[in-house]
Amino acid sequence: NGGLDDKMQWKGTVSTFDIGGAFNAKLNNRMQLEAGSEKVAMSSAAWSLMGGRLNLQNFIWQTGKGLSTKGNATGLDIRQINNLVQLPVEQNVIVGGDWDLVYGQNMSGFLRLNRQSGDIKLPERNQMLGLSRLQTDTRFVNGSINTKIDIVTQYARANGQVNINQNYGGDFAKAPLSGGLNVVLDDIARVRNFLPVGMEVTGRAQADIRLDGTVGAPQLSGPFTGSNLSFLDRSSGLYLKNGSLQSHFSGQSWVIEGLTFREGAGSARLHGRVNLVGSTPDVDVKLTLNRFEALSKPTQQLTLSGEANLLYLPVKGLTLNGQVKVDKARFDFPKSSAPSLSDDVVVLGRPEKEHTTSTPINLDLVLDLNNAFRFNGQGLDVLMGGELRLTAKPGEDVQGKGQIKVVRGRYKAYGQDLIIRRGFITFIDELSNPALNIRAERRAS
Repeated sequence: NGGLDDKMQWKGTVSTFDIGGAFNAKLNNRMQLEAGSEKVAMSSAAWSLMGGRLNLQNFIWQTGKGLSTKGNATGLDIRQINNLVQLPVEQNVIVGGDWDLVYGQNMSGFLRLNRQSGDIKLPERNQMLGLSRLQTDTRFVNGSINTKIDIVTQYARANGQVNINQNYGGDFAKAPLSGGLNVVLDDIARVRNFLPVGMEVTGRAQADIRLDGTVGAPQLSGPFTGSNLSFLDRSSGLYLKNGSLQSHFSGQSWVIEGLTFREGAGSARLHGRVNLVGSTPDVDVKLTLNRFEALSKPTQQLTLSGEANLLYLPVKGLTLNGQVKVDKARFDFPKSSAPSLSDDVVVLGRPEKEHTTSTPINLDLVLDLNNAFRFNGQGLDVLMGGELRLTAKPGEDVQGKGQIKVVRGRYKAYGQDLIIRRGFITFIDELSNPALNIRAERRAS
C-alpha cells in the first residue's frame, strides 16, 4: 500500500511478503518501505528465514553514503543454503547471531555468529566432527576486519584472531593478513576412527600459529609441539612410544626439528621440512635410527640403526633411500604350520587373489644384516649376515642385489640333524628368484 513521490521513490507499507525457494523468507508483521534509485529503507520487521527468525531493526541504503543495517537472528538452518549452492560437507548446523554494520568506502560495526546446535559430517569414513562450540566475533574498525574465533570439537579446540586489512583494491587475495591461532589436540587418540584397523595413536599436541602475509599467500610462524606420543600397529607389531615433537612453522613450510621416539637406550628421530604450498605438500625428511627397537614381540625382535631419506614431490612421487643396519634380530616361527594352497591354485567360487608385489615408490635401500639376524623355524635355526640392496620404481616389482650368508646354523629334516657348513643366498634381480649355494652335513656320532 503506497505510491511514488516526485523523486520516483516508492513509499508505503508492506503487509505480506513471502518468498519460497532458497531461504524461505516470510514477513511476519507490517513494515514501512521506501525504495528507489536514491534510497532503500525498511523499518523494523520480524521475518521467518531459513527455518528460524530474523529481527531487522533497521535497513537503510543511500546513494553516496552506502548501507546501514542492524538486527539479530536465531535458529537459522545452514542446510537451506544447499538450495542456492551445494556445500562441500554434510551438516545440520543451526546458527544465530547479531549485527550492527555501516558500509560505505570502508565498513564499520560488528557481526557475531554462534552455533546453537548441530554437527558436521566429515567426508573421511563419515565421522562426525563433534562440534560443540563455534563462535565468531567480527569487528570492522579503522580499515581492518578483525575476527575472533573460538571452535571446540571432539578432536581439537582452536581460538584466536584473524585480521584482514580492507585496503586491498579489487583483489581480495592481496589483502594484508595478520593475527594468530592457538590449536590444541588434548587427546590424539580420538583420531583412531580415521586410522586403518589395528592402528592406534596417543599423545597431546599444540600449535601457536602467527599469521602474516596476504590472504592469498599467508605466511606462518610459531611452534608446533607434541608430548607423550605413541603409535601402535598391531598387525606388524611396530610400537613407537615415549615420543615428542619439536617443530615450527616458517613462511609456508612446516619445519620439523625432531619427531623422536625412545625405547631404552635406542631412539628413532624424524627431521626435515614439509612445504605447505598447494593442496599436495612437498615432503623432505630424514629418519635416523640409533639402536631402535622396531619390533618387540615374543617371537619377533628387531633392533636397527642407520639413516633413510624420504622425499615426496607431486610430480615425481615418493622416494625412499638410505642404509639400515641390523643391531639385533630374532624371528621365531612354529616348527610346522598348517598346510596351505599354492599361489597358482584357483578355487572355484572364490574371488581370485590379486597378484602384485609392485611398489608405489622410488626405492633404493641397503640392508646390512651385520651377522646379527637370527631365524628359527621350520626346522631351521640360523644366524645370518651380508648386505642386500633393494631397489624399485613406481609400478615395478622390488629388485634385490646382494648376498646373504649363513654365519652358523642347523637344519632338521627327515629325522636328521644337519649342520650348515656353507650357506649363501645371492640376489641378482627378482627377490623371488635367488641363487642358492648351501651345504649341510650330518654330524657323525
